Amino acid sequence: MERDDMAAQGWRVVDDTGFLGLVGPLWQREIGGRIELAIETGDKHRNRSGVVQGGAICTLADRAIGTAARLATGSSRVVTLKLDTTFLARSEIGPLLVARPTIHTRTRSLAIGEADIYSGERLTAKIAAIFKVVKDVPQDAAE
Repeated sequence: MERDDMAAQGWRVVDDTGFLGLVGPLWQREIGGRIELAIETGDKHRNRSGVVQGGAICTLADRAIGTAARLATGSSRVVTLKLDTTFLARSEIGPLLVARPTIHTRTRSLAIGEADIYSGERLTAKIAAIFKVVKDVPQDAAE
């Protein structure tokens, strides 16, 4: 899909010079008060069977649920404690891979949620996660 088409659908590129920069570009949008994250699948996501590598799917889900956890808790940092993946179908190379995260439980120290992963319109994975909320340290205290 072309960048202009993605933008017209409400997607924006998330700048990331770390690992996600290698996997992505990563796209994000908000629909009905919920966020979605996506990557355009291509040859760099291919495994030996010719479909999207499971690690790419888990990476997308980890970032999506983590982003939703940060928004739900108001924290600027969360850390993945647990990520449980159930693959339901093949994710073909070519279609947009979209994560639709939901946070079910949040406390002062934890956020628990899940993401449905779609390859095009096809549900291909369900991923549950637990995140630790990291307390923000005021800039003055960190020095």
